[in-house]
Amino acid sequence: MTQKEITIPPIPEDGEITTSTHDVNIDGHIVTMSNTLTQSVHKLNVPAKRLLSYAISKLDSRAEYSPKETETTITVQQWLRMMEGVEGYEGKDPYRDMKKALEGLFDAKIIMHYTTPKGHARIKHVRWVSVAEYCEGEAKVTLCFSRPVLPHLTKLQKSFNSYRLGNVKALRSMYSWRLYELMNQWKDLGKMKVPLDKLHECLEVPESCKKTFGEMRRRVLAPAINELNRKSNLVITWEAKRVGKKVAYVWFYFGEKKQTELF
Repeated sequence: MTQKEITIPPIPEDGEITTSTHDVNIDGHIVTMSNTLTQSVHKLNVPAKRLLSYAISKLDSRAEYSPKETETTITVQQWLRMMEGVEGYEGKDPYRDMKKALEGLFDAKIIMHYTTPKGHARIKHVRWVSVAEYCEGEAKVTLCFSRPVLPHLTKLQKSFNSYRLGNVKALRSMYSWRLYELMNQWKDLGKMKVPLDKLHECLEVPESCKKTFGEMRRRVLAPAINELNRKSNLVITWEAKRVGKKVAYVWFYFGEKKQTELF
């Protein structure tokens, strides 16, 4: 798929990464990553994804950082603001929840697929963070992004996409969140065509859902689209296309909700 360059919206000014006056408006934080990273396998659960996305939003995607300079501290208060509006979250022990999210993030890895000039498949495994630290009784966690992931989060000039954290932070399904990120690459066109095998890969669909498209539709696509239509800023429809007797790819059509539909 040939990708168009997307212009990033203005990023709120941030004096330093670890603390920020615009943390009060977490919904307005901008999450930016390269299209290559967007289309990779992320191996994240939803709490780890929330923590990661918030940490990414505290970076200036146009600036250059060393791994040490990406050291980011997230407090329990910031975590609770991020969890506002998340259906079913009670917040009885937010530090425990944040700690588990950090552990999930540290254990997760990115899987990137490339093709060499000679046509050979090349698979690269990368850790999201190189440091994950918490101290009992201090109500905060600290992380540093790994060196290999930095080119996909910083010094970005083309082939990247951005979205507001508030558009997705209420999502409870990774299928929904990852589908949103994939569609966001094509937000200027309002439609996206994805081969079914690529959709399986990016959404990390279990083998049981790959056997028939009916299972994929029932357990993955229909719930994800339903959640995105209810909780995100998008209105989405989709259709599966067959080549012969089998579904070969899926079209998604989407646009921004009118302002009145967001409330």
